[in-house]
This record gives sequence, structure tokens and C-alpha cells, in this order.
Amino acid sequence: MCAGSDTSCPFALNVAQDYTGPGADYAYSPVTGLNYIMNCGVVGAGTVICTGGDDAYVQFQQGRNHGEARPVGRHLAALRAD
Repeated sequence: MCAGSDTSCPFALNVAQDYTGPGADYAYSPVTGLNYIMNCGVVGAGTVICTGGDDAYVQFQQGRNHGEARPVGRHLAALRAD
């Protein structure tokens, strides 16, 4: 699981757990108490990248089930294209 510098870890985990496939979906942030729209797409060999919310960025490896996430790194702020 990787999260951008503007993304809390609890929110990133919710994005990955709530993932149902490419496109837009809501995810809840326990930090702000709000739901945010995240737009997700699959790139490469099952890597899912989701952006949206309040400048949020989440990356995780798609498992056999869409909601199953496996770690791919620690922090992606330096790799995020702005």
C-alpha cells in the first residue's frame, strides 16, 4: 500500500478495501469523517492507482479479489506526477 503525502494511512486502507474495479467510487476518511470520490485505474501488472478526494493518491497491488490489496511500497510522494 502506498499513499501520497496528502493521504492518511487509514484513508488509503479504506480506498483499497472498498475497491471494486476501475472507475469512480466513494471512500471514507476516518481522519476527516468525510466520504471522498476516488477515481481508480489499473496500470501495469495489476497495480491500481486511485486519485481524487482532497489531492489524495493511493497505490496498491490488485489481488485475486478486487478488494484484496498487497503492499507495493512505503510512500509514493516522490513518485507522484503533479
